Amino acid sequence: MIDLLSGQLQLSFPALSGAIPHIKTGKLIALGVTTRKRSALLPALPTIAESGMAAYEASSWFGVIGPAGMPKQVVLKLSEVINRILKDPDVRETLARQGADAVGGSPEDFAATISAEIAKWKKLVASARIKVE
Repeated sequence: MIDLLSGQLQLSFPALSGAIPHIKTGKLIALGVTTRKRSALLPALPTIAESGMAAYEASSWFGVIGPAGMPKQVVLKLSEVINRILKDPDVRETLARQGADAVGGSPEDFAATISAEIAKWKKLVASARIKVE
């Protein structure tokens, strides 16, 4: 953010929560959000997809992952507690102020999300011939 504000960078994909104060003061110009839907924090700001790159979507997400072999009943209990917490209005409001959506779901939903993300980024890395150096 410091490099972007100082002009060392011409373009960046910062977290929206950290960029909003600078967007509101005019120090940064927001071009779009990278998520599938517009942000409630800046509803007039279009998505990158709406701006002409129809298939574009990239977002950050967080989840809770335990060690391999964790007993199923422990996984289910953790999932139940986490989902209950994510339904709490205060938690949802706090996350929303930071530009995050409280999603929750089942362990199977989260496993599917992880698998889809791996497949998406693996395809991109292969098509761009990205190599680790």
